[in-house]
Amino acid sequence: IEATGSVTWDDLTDEAVRGHVFGNGAFDIGRGIELSFRLEAVSDDGYLTTYGFEDPDLLESNVRISRTVADTHFDATLTEFLSLRADDDNDDLPRRVADGRFVHRFEPGALGGIAELRVDALGYVRPNDTPDTVDGTPRATDALRLSAMLDWRRTEVMQNGLLVTYEAALAGD
Repeated sequence: IEATGSVTWDDLTDEAVRGHVFGNGAFDIGRGIELSFRLEAVSDDGYLTTYGFEDPDLLESNVRISRTVADTHFDATLTEFLSLRADDDNDDLPRRVADGRFVHRFEPGALGGIAELRVDALGYVRPNDTPDTVDGTPRATDALRLSAMLDWRRTEVMQNGLLVTYEAALAGD
């Protein structure tokens, strides 16, 4: 675990106490499972520039879990974004994002070769669900996407030395 931060007491804003914290860490929790996190937080949009810290446009905090063994990989991440740009409204931006994937490679029996099954999921939430005053539609929308793909490949060397590869794939969203 690694963390840096600061706390100040000043009269530059209405907040009596201001500060920031940036941190990250990674853990092996057994059975090939890894857990990691990243934390970036500030008390207010102007804090970093006021005190001469590096001033990113976007803060990203997340937690991720993953496992990779032999022919299988899985990972899932939950992320929170916070824009520090003056013109951005964080209520209208996709602040909370969930992302995950599962990949499995296998030999498909009689077909030979190698096959791969992949499933990806992505979703995000925008905090603002207030309808637009003009036409009543939401000013910000949420989204969810699920994709899957099955891919197969087999390569053979012919008697004359020619290399032939057979491929097939099926994908859907």
